[in-house]
Amino acid sequence: MAQPPLETLHETLRLIEAADNDKDYPTRTQHVYKALALASHLGYPCGMRFDPSEGAAWPVVAITLPGVGEVAWHCQAYPHAYDGHSTEEKYRRVRVFVEPPLLPHGQKSALEKWLISGSPSAEAPGDGDEMLVDNPDALRAEIKTTLSNLFTKLSAPIESDDRIEEDGPD
Repeated sequence: MAQPPLETLHETLRLIEAADNDKDYPTRTQHVYKALALASHLGYPCGMRFDPSEGAAWPVVAITLPGVGEVAWHCQAYPHAYDGHSTEEKYRRVRVFVEPPLLPHGQKSALEKWLISGSPSAEAPGDGDEMLVDNPDALRAEIKTTLSNLFTKLSAPIESDDRIEEDGPD
């Protein structure tokens, strides 16, 4: 059973202190962001602001703990410049990320092989397929075909008496 958010916040605050003591700042930052999300979920006053002495390079995450007061941590700013995306583009990217193309069970796309291997020129491990992802034309063609198949499936009308049959667990 999952811990209630308050208990999880307590544990996360302890982990922040431990990471801080160990000077493990990347881990500390992950815990600080988790604490921010938990505090927000619990309805505590919290958010981000700029420290006038540090500027935008080191924004501050602050949480007001009930009956105790504010706690705050400097965290490194996001290191990449804004790419100029619009709100529409942002949510298109989100949809592409959360709604991956539908492929037959067990089949990996070239894009997935690339993501698993961490390198566009590496072979995907384990499936015996020797396709390299460093061929951009092949990757574009596979993505186009996969998306076309997905949109075809999504745009097909659904009849009221259609039933989805399961082949078993995925």
